Amino acid sequence: MEIKDILEAMVGAKASDLHVKVGTAPLIRVDGELYALGNPPPSAQDLELIIDSLLTPAQRDRFDADREIDFAFGLPGLGPVHI
Repeated sequence: MEIKDILEAMVGAKASDLHVKVGTAPLIRVDGELYALGNPPPSAQDLELIIDSLLTPAQRDRFDADREIDFAFGLPGLGPVHI
C-alpha cells in the first residue's frame, strides 16, 4: 500500500478525510459521503509502516493507547491532509 498514491487520490477528489483499517479497503470522505478508492485492503504490516512514517512519537503513543487517531499533516506538493 503506497500512502502517497492514496493521499494524491484523496486530494484530487477534494476529500476531507481518509479512513484506513486493516482488512478494509481505504475510504475517503467527499461532501459527507464515504467512497472506496479501489485499493486493496491494507495488512497490519502495511499500516505499521505507514504509521511509523507519519506519526510523531507522542501521536504513536496515543494511537497505541486508543487504537485510533485523528491527525493532519502537510505533504510537499499536496498541501495539508487530514487523516
